[in-house]
Amino acid sequence: MVVRPISAEIVSKLTSIGLGEPIYYVSLGAHDFQFAYGDFNVRSENRVTFKIGGASYEWTEKPIEAPVWKLVEQKVIRVEAPSDKALKFVLSTGDEIEAWTDDGPYEAVIVEAKSLGILEVF
Repeated sequence: MVVRPISAEIVSKLTSIGLGEPIYYVSLGAHDFQFAYGDFNVRSENRVTFKIGGASYEWTEKPIEAPVWKLVEQKVIRVEAPSDKALKFVLSTGDEIEAWTDDGPYEAVIVEAKSLGILEVF
């Protein structure tokens, strides 16, 4: 497993395959946030920021009151890397999920597509 900065390469993979697919799974736990769409599962163990219904939220390993269930069935329409530490998913309603990595020695964002043989760790 190689932990590295978020790159244009992963953005290209995520946009060439999964755009237009709805989110079918969301989980906000004490130790991670996960969501899945199309063939992709995205897990963040560090920090996630959300824009849901015009409000902003931030998760950093503690329970929060973000209405993440509202993300279910929204379609991923764009994926961006605003920096080498953030991976942003823009949804059909304008809501956003932004998964952040850091300079630590452990994985913070994991993107997986088992059927495609893709496992990216940031």
